[in-house]
Amino acid sequence: MKITTRGLSQPLVVMQSFSSIRSDTNPYLTQLLDSLPESVSPRLFSWKVALVGRFDVLHIHWPENLLRGSSSARSLVRTIAFGLVLLRIRFTSRRLVRTVHNVNPHESITEIQRWMINLSERWTDAWITLADAVPTPARKPRYVIPIGKSANSEGEPLGNTCRFLFFGHIRRYKGVDTLVSQFAELNDPDASLHVVGAIRDGAIRAELDPLASADQRVTIRDEYVSEAELHQAIHDARIVVLPFEGVTNSSSVILALSMGRPVLTCDAPAIVELQHEVGPDWLMTYPEELTSRHLQDAIEKWGQAYPEHAPCLSGRDWPHIGQLHADAYLAAVQT
Repeated sequence: MKITTRGLSQPLVVMQSFSSIRSDTNPYLTQLLDSLPESVSPRLFSWKVALVGRFDVLHIHWPENLLRGSSSARSLVRTIAFGLVLLRIRFTSRRLVRTVHNVNPHESITEIQRWMINLSERWTDAWITLADAVPTPARKPRYVIPIGKSANSEGEPLGNTCRFLFFGHIRRYKGVDTLVSQFAELNDPDASLHVVGAIRDGAIRAELDPLASADQRVTIRDEYVSEAELHQAIHDARIVVLPFEGVTNSSSVILALSMGRPVLTCDAPAIVELQHEVGPDWLMTYPEELTSRHLQDAIEKWGQAYPEHAPCLSGRDWPHIGQLHADAYLAAVQT
């Protein structure tokens, strides 16, 4: 049965688990806020409100981000505060909703943080997954709500160079070191690789610098770029390569496809599900680890032309996705 938020006497107050909107905030979060209907009154996260203020639903995205502080002492304080918030939700009429962006944190956490995240999972009232293939840690109502597509026009002209592009924050699980090393094995003087994104890990930077220096076809732009600059980089690229490891979703894949750029990435279950949606003409996957052969296959597939039809991203309009979230919030409150 479809649950609708129409007819509520007042909007649901839904507090998201991020406290500010910055230039480097994940676009998924800002687009979600903008897409919510009038039946939802969105709030950014505040520890004061979470502990003693008014809200109906706390929507958690990455719980580990709430627990990490600038020092061990601050992290401990935040972890204890998070436990108090969970107790408040558990023993009042408030509800906890969690979106599964990744099954496990990408960076290390302490044992007490892991215990607290496990507790929040046991007490979650409703789960949101971005693909049907993504499992949830606990048996509670689950809603599959996909990532919305970019507002950019689909089917843009062919990129002006035979260039591979990786974009996004460069972290260990994203496999950029493998991409650069395998690109070096590609015997194609006309190919080039452009990596755009801030490197937050000094160890990763130490690995990438000599690899890039050894191959003049490789350019690494180690910085956060504006939305306009990112869109220009995607527009100029011919093929987007995102060699992620163990992903359950990717806003980057959706953004590239929205801009009419084909994508080469791993064959994780959620990615295979997306491939069935958009078609193999636009999304190529590989098993296990990226190799130079996969890069060569992508050149042979998309180096000269793109498919005549645009990738199918129907059902991914943000107003529709915002309404689906509102429905999930209300369902959680009504249980």
